[in-house]
Amino acid sequence: MRTSPDDSQETLQTLRPDGTLGESEEDMEARLAMESLMRHRRARRRKKLIAGGIVGAIVLVGAVVWGVSKFTGNAVGDDAPQLMTTFVDRGDFTEAVEASGAAKPVTSVVVNPEVGGTIETVNVAEGDTVQEGDVLLTVKNDELDKAIRDAEMGVRNAKLGVSQAQSAYATTLEAYNKVEEIKDEAGNVVEYKRGAEGRDVDSAAFAVESANNSLSDAQEAYSIAVANAEKRTVRAPKSGSVVVMNAQVGASTDSAANAGGLIQIADLSQMTVKVQVNEVDISKVSVGQMAKVTFSALPGVELDAQVTRIATVAGSGEDSSGHGGGVVTYDVSLLIPQPAAELKPGMTANVQIMLQSVPDTLMVPLSCVAMDEAGGSYVMVVTDYETGAAERRSVSVRASNQTTAAIEGDVDEGDKVLLDPYSVPDPDMGTNDGSDPVSTDGEAPVAENAAGSASDDGAEPTAAADTAA
Repeated sequence: MRTSPDDSQETLQTLRPDGTLGESEEDMEARLAMESLMRHRRARRRKKLIAGGIVGAIVLVGAVVWGVSKFTGNAVGDDAPQLMTTFVDRGDFTEAVEASGAAKPVTSVVVNPEVGGTIETVNVAEGDTVQEGDVLLTVKNDELDKAIRDAEMGVRNAKLGVSQAQSAYATTLEAYNKVEEIKDEAGNVVEYKRGAEGRDVDSAAFAVESANNSLSDAQEAYSIAVANAEKRTVRAPKSGSVVVMNAQVGASTDSAANAGGLIQIADLSQMTVKVQVNEVDISKVSVGQMAKVTFSALPGVELDAQVTRIATVAGSGEDSSGHGGGVVTYDVSLLIPQPAAELKPGMTANVQIMLQSVPDTLMVPLSCVAMDEAGGSYVMVVTDYETGAAERRSVSVRASNQTTAAIEGDVDEGDKVLLDPYSVPDPDMGTNDGSDPVSTDGEAPVAENAAGSASDDGAEPTAAADTAA
């Protein structure tokens, strides 16, 4: 029967020479064996903890990589680069030069009375539509009436002068034509004598001519006086809309005119916009090109326009300090043939001059289109989103700008294409078969080796313990 360590210790204890109890040889061997066993067990637990930590770290890294790959969903193969995709869209493709200016009427006229005075009546208001000849306002000026009366008096006096001159001419002419015979004592006619000299007739004729001229002057003065009086009634010089109204009853025409004009009438049936186009884009613009115009003050309003004029000489290239180096632009005028009723002169107009236009076409970002060795164009269409597999589809580029390409070919609306078609190998040259940098097969050996090392290290102390025991 095997005794317990406690029993053996009591049995084997001996009395030392100094009178204290000492352990026997059996007790010492047992104690040493037990201490060795405990040391090996502690070492084995440390190795297991280290091995477990390594395995856990490897599993965590693998989970993170797997999660990122599942989240992006754009990897082709395990170690392929992430691929960015987009969809083939359908719509109207346009390329345009953009600029802004102010909307103005094609024609307009400022109306001011031609005579001074006080505004007596005003017959129109701002926004009214008028026809040529309509009465806009009247002016009170009593001096014009007096001028007419004076002119009438002048005409009457001139007519009287003409009558008197003509009567004098007739009398003189009659005297000139009357010849008196002068006889001598013998009764013979020695001379003939007229009642008036020839120069008297000429003078009388000149007086008649002068009187007629005076009458003409008087009549012209009267006509002018009447015309000036008629100018007190201000009429519309052309048809259009009243866009400015500064006339007020009782105000002086001079003060109103100084405010920028009494009335402004504009033809709003057509409008024009003048914009400044950068020198970089001016070569793309030509007369006759169509444009779209929107207005900051009129959301939702879009009008058609056409380029009518391009300046030959550039605008000022000076900067704010007056030195050269500023932006060089050219004036471009556009006609809006059918403006909206709510469009007003002076509104800010945002112009898009159409350089290219392809209606109802397939479109992709320009970066999606690649060139093959023969010079043809193609896109890479994703055929399997889970694996990221993509195939080449031939397309032709109908039009393009700096960001977008209008295409047609072996693609449909909604197809998913690669933003960078060069980011994957050419399908005709084979696919990329890379392996996962964090392999599941690689984890097991690491974990197995760590655990095996701990078991091997723990075998010896266990055996020694058993042997000791």
